[in-house]
Amino acid sequence: MKFVRFFFGTMILSSIYNPAFASSPSFGSGQVYSTVKFGASVVSDLDYFEPEEGSLSVGESYEFEAVEVGALFSLALGYQFDNGIRVELGYLHLGIVSYEEERTLLDVQGALVGAGEILFVDSIEADHSPVGATFSVGYELDFSDSVSLSAEIGMFDWDIDVDGEFERVDNFTGQTSTLDFSNSADGRDIFFGLGLTYKYTNNMHYLAQWSKYTLDIDEVDGYEHDTNSFTVGIKYFFNVKQYRGRSATSGDQGADDLSWGQEDSENEGNKGRPAAGSSSKSLACEGKYKHLFDGCD
Repeated sequence: MKFVRFFFGTMILSSIYNPAFASSPSFGSGQVYSTVKFGASVVSDLDYFEPEEGSLSVGESYEFEAVEVGALFSLALGYQFDNGIRVELGYLHLGIVSYEEERTLLDVQGALVGAGEILFVDSIEADHSPVGATFSVGYELDFSDSVSLSAEIGMFDWDIDVDGEFERVDNFTGQTSTLDFSNSADGRDIFFGLGLTYKYTNNMHYLAQWSKYTLDIDEVDGYEHDTNSFTVGIKYFFNVKQYRGRSATSGDQGADDLSWGQEDSENEGNKGRPAAGSSSKSLACEGKYKHLFDGCD
């Protein structure tokens, strides 16, 4: 956590001293983009559902197994300002994780099914599936023309569904009973993340990101769905155009860029001639240079 605080502080200071930030205080121009990301979410606290040590009775045993890694998916639409600041609104499926528990009770006294025999077995399977909307603010720090480092902080407006099945095998009655159950919770919690961007083209960027989510699900018992996510994705800019090796946004002096191309085309037919009326003509047509040019009088 100390590293995260240090990094965010560094990003803020770099944005203040970034020349682009200092010279462009206006938020008048920028670029609209969308992102799609896939990855893995790792939940660290599903063992919360295990019974505490010493809570089992005589003849009772317990097994617990958790699947703590889920498949994450997200979509977002954002706007990136020319100074590196960006805002995003998106949809996030944080991935389905699950756990299974099995509790076995023996007939210790032998009064029902026989001494040491299994009296009944209870098993539970449950899935946790958090989804919701995200809003975030981020900043990108360029290391080169193609690589940048980013940081973001935002709000996750989440809803989590818990779906499962309870089963009891009763060896005394010889019956097996099952019961489906479901529950849900919702809330809003802050998340943050760090990322790396590779600019493949002006329009297409590749992303790699780590993010941290802590969903405060049970305020009474203190259960938090604590998740680290690791994702890769694509970021696509809609209004980026290319003019002779330069990128520009729509309406961002595009006419000037096009005029450069026209001037270059016109000058291709005048190679070897000093431009009429130019300040360089007098120098080019001096005696010692005159033989090099066709346009000298």
